[in-house]
Amino acid sequence: MQRAVHREELNKLVESGVVVETVSPKVVSSLHVAVNEGHKAAFFESLVEEAERAGLMHLVDSLGKAPIEARAVSTMKAYAGENQRRINWSKSLPASLSEEHRFTLYLVDRAMSAGSSSLAKAAAAFKLANDGLSPFASQLVSDVIKAQRRKESESRAQPTQVSVNTVSKIVERNALVVTLSFYGLLRAGEASMLKWSDVHQSGNMLKLKIRRAKNDQLARGRETFCDWPEGSKRDCLLKRFRARASMRPGLDFVFQNILNGTKLTPSAISGIAKDTLAAAGVSATHHSLRRGRANHLQQSGVDFQAIKETGRWRSDAGLRCYLSDSPRAQGFTVTELGDEVGG
Repeated sequence: MQRAVHREELNKLVESGVVVETVSPKVVSSLHVAVNEGHKAAFFESLVEEAERAGLMHLVDSLGKAPIEARAVSTMKAYAGENQRRINWSKSLPASLSEEHRFTLYLVDRAMSAGSSSLAKAAAAFKLANDGLSPFASQLVSDVIKAQRRKESESRAQPTQVSVNTVSKIVERNALVVTLSFYGLLRAGEASMLKWSDVHQSGNMLKLKIRRAKNDQLARGRETFCDWPEGSKRDCLLKRFRARASMRPGLDFVFQNILNGTKLTPSAISGIAKDTLAAAGVSATHHSLRRGRANHLQQSGVDFQAIKETGRWRSDAGLRCYLSDSPRAQGFTVTELGDEVGG
């Protein structure tokens, strides 16, 4: 019964990929080993035969488990995969070649398509399954791996480090995307095309030149005006951002890639707005800013036509799709609204 249980357990390991069955069935049925080749296989073959006669198979079984239990399962799976790859590659080689010769040739071939870490893993897997390498072969294997590392170092880019300055730029840019889009009723495409030369402030009013609006397909240009109190948080944010941009000549666009200065695409603008709102706990899109501002203007008493002009809507019907029912939109004045009392 003991032998049958061992075989069943090992079959599960083989099927899961942890164990590669590369030795005789007799040894595999007795030992839980990931790989076993050459002199190691012969050693266990003879050990199993002696242990069977002496009734010590339980000790051999524990010995066979040691290579697996000494390493993480992921490591054993990686080693098993590497050895199986090598065995498959070696099948076409002459039988007269030793395992050591086969492996060194395999490693050079593998170096043509794999990195140094993969080569090191292949070497470790081979040493686990066999009784190591001769000093000369071991030196050759080490040289192959080192040569590959030198090649990689010539083209490897240094790991990118994100500085505090970069993070602050991203935070400010993302906040400005949301703020300007809201107060200027900007579509994502309009925000993407906005340049610093299109942004002008006069007192508490901000003027934005929209180079191509939805109702200006000939790109004659439209202008949007929004309240922008001097010294307010949004005013300080804009001025700080403009001052930073002025120190890097050639960066014309307000919303740009902080690495190469190219303008952000409309989809990038939309993504930034969505992520920034989500970070604040609001599940909304960039276009939700436009809808929210239109309703805010209506609730503040701005008339329908003024909202339509400010937001550059082509038709009355288009704007009505954005607006919610509002007491002021239905004729109530500020003094008539008073405090709402629940029924």
